[in-house]
Amino acid sequence: MINTGMLTAAIQSMPRLFDAHDVINEVGHRNQRDYIEQLSSNKDRFPFNTVHSELGRQIKDICLSLGYEQVDQPDYRSKDIFRQSSLCNLWRKRI
Repeated sequence: MINTGMLTAAIQSMPRLFDAHDVINEVGHRNQRDYIEQLSSNKDRFPFNTVHSELGRQIKDICLSLGYEQVDQPDYRSKDIFRQSSLCNLWRKRI
């Protein structure tokens, strides 16, 4: 399962401007077994959507705790793991 430490490490490796999909891709790449276990343990019809929504909420909490700025673009979209455009939070590291 993906934990806070894994998400924090992925977030801290991001460039200055990034979105939640970037973090999910990075944490999944770095922690493939944990990512797959989290997906396979979810019994919803669309486990990627459910797990990615959960991770997105955790990413938001971590980014705010690190003092990152949520960019005010309520309709911001980026491509998810299936290359589908979906709503996503955009973040900026403060320098």
